[in-house]
Amino acid sequence: MDEDEIAWAADADEVFRQPPSFAFLPLPDGGDAGDACFDPGAYLETPCSEATCAAAGWDGEPCFGYVCRGGAYDSRRSGPVCAAGEPYVFKYGQHAKFQYLYETFPQVISPLVGVRAERFAVWMKIAALPRFRKLYGRIDADLKEGDVLSFNVEN
Repeated sequence: MDEDEIAWAADADEVFRQPPSFAFLPLPDGGDAGDACFDPGAYLETPCSEATCAAAGWDGEPCFGYVCRGGAYDSRRSGPVCAAGEPYVFKYGQHAKFQYLYETFPQVISPLVGVRAERFAVWMKIAALPRFRKLYGRIDADLKEGDVLSFNVEN
């Protein structure tokens, strides 16, 4: 079953895009790769040092470190955002005021990419009628009468 491109392109690209105050870039010259913010166990809780944020051009704004996992976790429809092992710095505006989805679900949502799961976008789309169906995938093979399909459903 094909589970790619099940959301409208506009939904996948725009509905769950990062907020306008979001920015990220590779660790700039002058940034400290040994900064505590790059520790995988604390990257969401420990902001980077002022020197690392200033090297990124974000004087006086808190920023956070992230070491890319690579693969599908750090990819968009258009391709990978970063390679595994690369250190990045990122910032979200009003970080103290909001809890972002990557903070709630760090094992599922990359802070650089945000929500990328098209199944999530399809599920969250508001239905116009009380009875509705949500596309989960697409069977691209030709089916004949009598063919048996089996699905494994996990919670």
